[in-house]
Amino acid sequence: MTAAPIRTPRLVAQLADAFDGVGLDLWAANLRTCLQSPTSLEVARAVRAEAIRLLDKPSVRATQRRIPGAQDGTVLPAAEGVDLVDGLQTVLDRINVEIGEAPSVAQPLYAALRDLADDLQLHGHARWLARLRHVALDTSFAESVRMERLDNVICSALTDDALPAGLLMACRVRLESVYDDEEAAKMAAAAFRPPVPKHEAGAGDATPNPRPTGVVHKIVADDLEREEDEG
Repeated sequence: MTAAPIRTPRLVAQLADAFDGVGLDLWAANLRTCLQSPTSLEVARAVRAEAIRLLDKPSVRATQRRIPGAQDGTVLPAAEGVDLVDGLQTVLDRINVEIGEAPSVAQPLYAALRDLADDLQLHGHARWLARLRHVALDTSFAESVRMERLDNVICSALTDDALPAGLLMACRVRLESVYDDEEAAKMAAAAFRPPVPKHEAGAGDATPNPRPTGVVHKIVADDLEREEDEG
């Protein structure tokens, strides 16, 4: 089925602003990255992949309602008038109607790789992130070769005790489970595209983030560490 042009980029930009407003600036930047894709169909697919991933995050789900008696200080309480789950679901519903196709079979791979990219960025592992990004985005190699090279870098990263072994192993498992190299390569490239902060997105003056950067990063990092422990 031929995809209709996505009509929701403004909605996605507004949703990214809402993420900024509750202190989830990295995930806001990831949503804006999706809007940089070269075609409307690729924008739709990238937005859908990221929206599906974010719907699983405890800090996102916590904006649906205030959780009475929550003792964990890292849980993000619901901000008045902000429901990120509803916003993400609205975007997904519109995209599903517009492009008329099922989510990618490589969605679990995308989620694992983007979680890894987020974790490496948050914890200052710039060298490893740069290596992975270079391999994933290097279109001079065939898709199958790119995936093999990506797996090799992940294997090398597993020897570094400072890196999240659980997330790295999850990426390896997902790589082995996707047999469509072309689809896997597309999703890997999407997962490692650099985040686009609001001030770089041409969205006007960036609204000051009410949460200190350290707190913002702790919220996201704790979500990722929780997922690594569960994996």
